[in-house]
Parts: sequence; structure tokens; C-alpha cells
Amino acid sequence: MKRFPVKIIIIAMAAFMPLFFGCREETPEGGSASNLTFVLPQMPSDGDATFPLKTVWEEGDAVSVNGTASATMVTAPKRRTATMAFDGTVEAPYSAFYPSHAPDGVALPGTVWLKSGYNTSELPLYGHSDGGTEISLAPLYSVIRLGLVSKYYAEYPLVSVVLNADEPVSGQFKLNADGEMVSASSSSADRRIAVSMTESLDASVPVKVCLVVPPGTYPDGVSITVTDSEGRSMIIQTEKPLSLSAGQVLSYERVSYVPDTEVIDPDAPTVGGKVVDSSGTPLQGVAVSDGYNSTLTLEDGSFSLKSDLSLVRFVFVSTPSGYEPPRDGGLPVFYRRVEGLSAADLKDITFTLTKVPQDKFTVLFTADPQPRRRTMASDNIAYHSLDICEDLYRDLKEVAEEVADGPVYGVCLGDLVQNDPSLFPNYVQGLSKTGFMTYNVIGNHDHDYNAKDDDSGGLLFERYFGPRNYSFTIGKIHFVVVDNLINKINEPSGLLGDFDIGLNEEAWTWLQGDLALVPESTTIFFCAHAPMFMGRNGTDLTTSRVHGEDCARLLGRYRKVHTWFGHTHKTFNYVYPSTGMNPGMEVHVLARSTGQSYTNEYLNNGGTPRGFTIVTVDGDQVSWKLHSLRYQTASYARTTPAPVLKLRDWTYDRDGRAVLDGKQLDDSYQIHVFPKGAYDGDGYVYANVFLYDSAWGDVYYTPDGGSPKKMSQWMVSGRYDAGAAEFQTFYKTDSPWCAGNDDYKARPTQNVDTIFRIQAGSESGGTVSVTDRFGNLWSRHVSW
Repeated sequence: MKRFPVKIIIIAMAAFMPLFFGCREETPEGGSASNLTFVLPQMPSDGDATFPLKTVWEEGDAVSVNGTASATMVTAPKRRTATMAFDGTVEAPYSAFYPSHAPDGVALPGTVWLKSGYNTSELPLYGHSDGGTEISLAPLYSVIRLGLVSKYYAEYPLVSVVLNADEPVSGQFKLNADGEMVSASSSSADRRIAVSMTESLDASVPVKVCLVVPPGTYPDGVSITVTDSEGRSMIIQTEKPLSLSAGQVLSYERVSYVPDTEVIDPDAPTVGGKVVDSSGTPLQGVAVSDGYNSTLTLEDGSFSLKSDLSLVRFVFVSTPSGYEPPRDGGLPVFYRRVEGLSAADLKDITFTLTKVPQDKFTVLFTADPQPRRRTMASDNIAYHSLDICEDLYRDLKEVAEEVADGPVYGVCLGDLVQNDPSLFPNYVQGLSKTGFMTYNVIGNHDHDYNAKDDDSGGLLFERYFGPRNYSFTIGKIHFVVVDNLINKINEPSGLLGDFDIGLNEEAWTWLQGDLALVPESTTIFFCAHAPMFMGRNGTDLTTSRVHGEDCARLLGRYRKVHTWFGHTHKTFNYVYPSTGMNPGMEVHVLARSTGQSYTNEYLNNGGTPRGFTIVTVDGDQVSWKLHSLRYQTASYARTTPAPVLKLRDWTYDRDGRAVLDGKQLDDSYQIHVFPKGAYDGDGYVYANVFLYDSAWGDVYYTPDGGSPKKMSQWMVSGRYDAGAAEFQTFYKTDSPWCAGNDDYKARPTQNVDTIFRIQAGSESGGTVSVTDRFGNLWSRHVSW
């Protein structure tokens, strides 16, 4: 990046301003308490409303003292002081952290805001008392504050402020024995902080930008790049070394923006570069996009785009067949952020891809892991969702290692977290354990509901996973990933609330441009969070989805289309007839990989076990099967005994492994068969064939000592899975949270489409069997 001709070295005009740590009053040592009072810090004396500081207690808040979490606040006092209760007593001296998960590590955001929308509940506070039961909390972070003005504001508004350092300044941090923050990340992405400018500047009144950073010494200081809408920029270099203490602000009261380049030619390409392989050989015909426009690289590997930099946040490559992008842990890095890049850098973007064999490969599809904080009431009914996620990552790793032919990839179909972006780092860390790269879809629970428009709601997701709409090709399959959730503003709060399902104009424009570069003989995997086409019970969703009919017509040009969704927490597969609308399209909806929504139990409401779908690709041939999660190492969260599940087919050994028929649960488990009498003693044998669709064979029941008989698909209204009903009945009675929740039903009447039944005779057992569409015979014996 070209620097300003006269290097700007700014010395703080109001050096270090204390943030009201104050002096801690000494109290006698010893003592214990089950209730403690906590006092939040005051706003700085200048009353600066832009300053990121939590000053009032709100619903959902909790603290931890000496590693023990308090009860979550149900009623918000909306004041600085609040008393919180602990289960049992905690012993003095008291070391208190907010948020309550802080002892396990604290997170600092890599994206901050200006006048509004700053989520102060993400920022860590600390307090100590040797024995007194009132504890004052103070920030664990430091702040660099800029007051920006620009005489060019009318013609060339500023679009971004990016801080870069040689040390991590965002992401996850651990606290050492001295209470100092130590980075837990090795990612280069955490060495920057990005601010998207949302307020207008003028030439006289400074707009204040607050950058939250960890305290400590930065030997080379930090650099701050300010960029305008024409791609010009100015670099601010702080003093070297730069020392920051916790709870202090380094304030640059007035910084005038002086760009380092002339205005670029509006008719010239604004973005360009090249795509090469790992040996530096240019790659021709590779699709590159800015999220709106797409193009193909030339013979020399070069590309250029005329991009609107007021809209564009990424330039990214659609990885071609036979190549992989770089990997950061478990995430593919196929994109470059444009924020902070100079006009020259924007025209010199290089993507380097690695050649790999992809004739045969495997994709592990997951959906809706949705971890929640352990302090949430809805995560303390049965099993903690974070623990079940750890079992999921372990299982994914082992399955990937068992694959014999070709590379393994992952696709998660959204709801990576449960309305808590602070858990994105936990999810990213989990993926890093699997040993393969996972492509991610944004879900409705992955949006920032403190945002004030649909686009801003996805910025936290983008910080970790890149663009929301993108594509890649593996072997002969072209994968398309889209954000199909259009958030709406909830009045009177002015924040995000409900959402429509479909493609907004940005996603629809990008999708058309991407597929225009893909031959119609290609097989498409269309991946999004919420179902868009055929729904359960024969409901056509296409007309009710934004651009749904347009999207179906566009996809209908291709030889074969598999659409993959999550969201509903229920399994559903549909094969469109070869004549009529959408021939060649199939719909695959995956149940939640971590089990039932609230309890995280072993089944979803529709009876599908927690787990994931293994998709095997050999050239143009695609096949799949369900993999039931074969571990449960989590401890039961409640103090009452866990339910006795008579209808669960397996038990868990002391190592948490699922054991069925004397061996560890394996992928032959594709049917749950219920003994005679399990459904209200009606005399039928029922079977849930998890991934059944119309291309499978008939389902047969063979009574012990008898002949096979065809089972009928159970299609009465109110049909349900007895395994799910068993544990839901228990929790509806046992858990006060479930008992008072109208969404939690003792009998989940989900109208499951994959259940078959037959009237049993005098036999004491029998076998259910079915041949799937790929020629695999699955069977399961049951006795009573």
C-alpha cells in the first residue's frame, strides 16, 4: 500500500485517559457468600456516548466468580448495581468476570461501530474483593479513539478504518495467572480490526471511532488505514513502542483525512489480479467475483472487474475442479477482503490454488449445530450443546479418516451458533479438529440481531467465514452457497426481527452471474439454510420464496440439481418427477446434527438421530447415507436422573461410545424399528426409515419364522416418532423450562413422512428391511 508522502506519526493529544478503575477499598480476608453485588463502571467524565462500555445490567446477564457462574438475570434492573445469586456459596477472595464465560477466555471483536450498535455485552470486565460482598468491575481492554474529519467528505466519503498490528488484537484471549490477556489465536485475521463507516463526516466536527484492543506493549506500534469510496487511503502510524494499560484510552482528538493518491479513472477496472497454482503457473478460465460481478481469468491467469467499492467487501475465486484454496484450520480461504486495500493493492490480488485429485471425493453435510452458552436456561435441560458439538467434531474427524477414496470436505448448512456470535470462535476451533475444510452457510441464528439492516446483520458472520454468497467446484460437481434469509426490521426497536426466505437482489444478481459461467451439463449442489422448493406434505414453497420461481427456472437448465437445506430440524427428501416442473431436481433437508433443539437429546423431533449425512461422489454418481453420532461424552446437565429411554436402540459405554448389538454403532443403522405396542399398544410394528424417498424400494417386515410382508407408509395427520415422544414426555414433566414452553410438546406431532407400519401377529419379533436407491440393503431386527 502506498503511504502518505509525509509519514503521519500522531502523538496522542490526550495521552492516556483513565477509565474509572478507581482505588479498591481493602476488606477483611476470608468469608463466603451465595449472593454478591456487582457494580459496573461509570461512563468517562466527558460523557462520550461513542465510548464502548457496559454501564447498566440487562436481562440475560451473568457473571462468574472464581470459575462459578451466577444465575442468569431474568429481570433487568437497568442500573449499574445488581445482586446476583450463586448455586451454593463461593469463597473469598473473589475474582469476578463479566461475561460469565470469561474465565475460560475472553473475546474481543474484530469489527466495531461508531455512534450506535456497539454490543458492549461482548467486552470483558474484571473485579476483585478480598472479602467484601460488593465488587466493582472495570474493563480488561484498552481503547484507541480517533476523531476523524475530512474536507473531501462530500465527493469521497470514507468507507473503512482498519487497524493492523504485528500481534493479535481481536479474537480469543486467555487470562494468565497475573490476569493478563494472552492471545489464543495464530490467525493473521486476528491481527486487524475493521470499521465499516456508517456515519457521514464533515470538515469541522470529528466523528469518533473507537477501536477496542488488548492492553500490552506493541513494539512496532499499530498502523491505522483510513480509506475512501474511491479506494484512496491514508495511513496513521502510532508511536513505537506503544504501551496500553487495561482500562485506558489513547485518544487522537482530531485527525484530518488527507488521501495519498489522486481519484482513480471511473472507467478503469477497480479490481484485478491473477490466479495461479502453487508452482506459479497461471490458471485460465477460473471464475472470480466481487459478490455482484463475475468474470473468467485469461490465458495468463489475469482478471479484472469494475467493482463498486461502496458495496463490495470481498473479491473471491470460485475454486475450479481439481484445485483447493488455502486452508486456515478447518476453513477454506478463497477470498480477499477489500477493506483497507489501496487502489494499487486492489489491482494486484493473487489467488494461489493447490492441485489435488478429485475424481472421487466425500462431502460430510451437517446442519444446525447451534451451540448456546452454558448459562442459558434452554441449555441446562439435559445435555450442554457445546459438549454435543465436541462429540460431533470428534466423529467428523474419525469418519474423514476412515474414507478410503479421495479427499473429504465439509458443508454446514447454517445456524452455526444460536444467536450468539461470540461462539463463532468456538465453532471455528471445533472445525480445526476435523482435519478437513468445511464450507459454511449463514443461518438465521448466525445473524447479529443488534444490527439495523439485513446486510449489516451478516457482518459478524463474514468476519469469520468470508462472503455469504460464493461457489466452488469439486470434481464434476459445482457447489453454490447462498444466503437465503432476508431479515426485516422489528418495530419499534429498529433492530432485526423476523425474516423472509429467498434471495435478495444481491444474492440473485450474483447467482445469475456465477451460473452463467457454468456449462448446463454440470451437476449442481445448491446449498442454503432454509428450504426453498418442495416442502413437507407436498407443499410447493417456490412461489412463497423471494425469487423462488426465478431460482427454480435458472437451476432447471442444468442436468442434475441437488438442493441441500437445514433449518427445519427434520429430515425430508423429495425427488421431482422427470416430467413436470423442476425435472432433475432433488430436495434434501437435514435434521439438526446435535439432536433435539432444547435438550440436545439423541433424536430430533422427527425421529432422525443426531448426526450428519455422508455424500459420496464418483464422477457423476452421487450417493448418500446417514451417519448417526456415535459418541455422547457430555454429562447430564440437570441434578435429577436422566430419563430411562427404553426405545433407544443403543447404550453408551463408560467412554461415551454408542454400543449396538455388541459393537460400536456404525453406518448400517439406517432404520429405527419400534416393537409391537410402542405406539399406544395399537398392535402395529413401526419403522422410521430415516432418509427414505420415492426412489427407494418397498419397506418389508418379516416376522420371526414367517414370510416378508410389505409395510404401509404411515400418513395419518398427527403422526409422530415414538422415540422422540419418549424423551419429550419425560422432559415436559421433569423440566420447569419445558413445562412452561408451549413450543415443547410431550408428543411432537411433526407429521413425519418416513414412518412405515404393519399389523403384527402372535410373533415375538421380526425384521424390517429396505433397499435404498443405491442398491444397499438395510435391515433391523426388533423383539418384544
